[in-house]
Amino acid sequence: MKKILSLILAVICIFSVTVPAFAANIDQTHTSGTMIADYKAGYTSDDKGTEDPTDDEVEGSYDISIPEYIVVTPQNQARALQTVEITNAMLKYDTILFISLTYSSLACGRQTLGYKFQRADDGSTYFLDVLSGSNIIEVRAGAPNAVRHMNLSAVLTDTPLFAGNYKDTVTFNATVR
Repeated sequence: MKKILSLILAVICIFSVTVPAFAANIDQTHTSGTMIADYKAGYTSDDKGTEDPTDDEVEGSYDISIPEYIVVTPQNQARALQTVEITNAMLKYDTILFISLTYSSLACGRQTLGYKFQRADDGSTYFLDVLSGSNIIEVRAGAPNAVRHMNLSAVLTDTPLFAGNYKDTVTFNATVR
């Protein structure tokens, strides 16, 4: 019984991966035919439930690498730098990929501690303050092989009053407009 069921399932699998091909007939009275060439750059977000690939919705795609953590340092100490990197940004024509970050304050129990992020463009040693919710990187459509980096540091704006491990969750957001 298991062998018969296995055989039936194997036959079903073979037929499920075959694709019917329909072509225009060209003969003495119809000397030409047409077909549609289709290529998708990005990922298919909605295939419309049909076999016809030309009606699919295709969206942009990108890879963003963010650090797992960043060490917050006092303002008078050397900064700990982390890098945010964007690669493979295949975007729709005339769109821009925006990367922003949101943060609040470091907390240890009921004690909070203020801090801020600063960013430096590639190769720069000049740091600019990053307000929570603001964009840190913009990537325009049309350069999918370009790699964009942003160096970030986090520095204290308050002095801690108590010993402890102060933490905050930083959220990175990607938006294409």
